[in-house]
Amino acid sequence: MKYRVIFTAESKENLRELRRYIFLESKSRRIARNYTNRLTAACRDLSVAPHRGEARVRSEPGFRTIGFEGRVTIVFQVEDDLKVVNIISLHYGGRSIAGADYEQFE
Repeated sequence: MKYRVIFTAESKENLRELRRYIFLESKSRRIARNYTNRLTAACRDLSVAPHRGEARVRSEPGFRTIGFEGRVTIVFQVEDDLKVVNIISLHYGGRSIAGADYEQFE
């Protein structure tokens, strides 16, 4: 059964920031749009195989991370009982996720 993929407000803002950053660096709206479209598609692909990536040991079960094209870490939570994958945040360029505040989702 497919899971529903939901982007949190934080992950949507991460996408906007990333698109803006790539545009400023590349001077190309097409490059920025194509990259973030591929990233969004990779997140949506979690609907068919939501338990990929690395499980994160947390008080709340289901938190996982997976890499995208060697530059982005996708942080997501799988809720098996609801058949939902929540895209929590997107970290570009090795930005640390160790101190990320996941407590708001618990």
